[in-house]
Amino acid sequence: MLHILAQTVTPGQVITWILLGVLALVGLFIFFVMLGVLKLYVQALFSDAKVAMLDLIMMRLRKVPPEVVSSTASPPRRPASTSPPTSWKPTTSPAAMSAAWSRP
Repeated sequence: MLHILAQTVTPGQVITWILLGVLALVGLFIFFVMLGVLKLYVQALFSDAKVAMLDLIMMRLRKVPPEVVSSTASPPRRPASTSPPTSWKPTTSPAAMSAAWSRP
């Protein structure tokens, strides 16, 4: 055991450990940024927003609020439960509607 602790450390080994530590920190940063963006990416995916993962990461780094992505990406959809009733009829005739649209 003392033989292992008594080994000499070369400058190359120190630089290697420092680089590995920096890479580990960068990897952890990327992991946590991706973890935060993943929820927004899934939300954008289900709302048919055409936003790439890289765009979401860049927006996160620029501190763009997530509501900007999800609320303006696509118009809101009408839920299926609020469809008009089957007995629905237009209140005006098609001729009256075309006359109204043809006025200057």
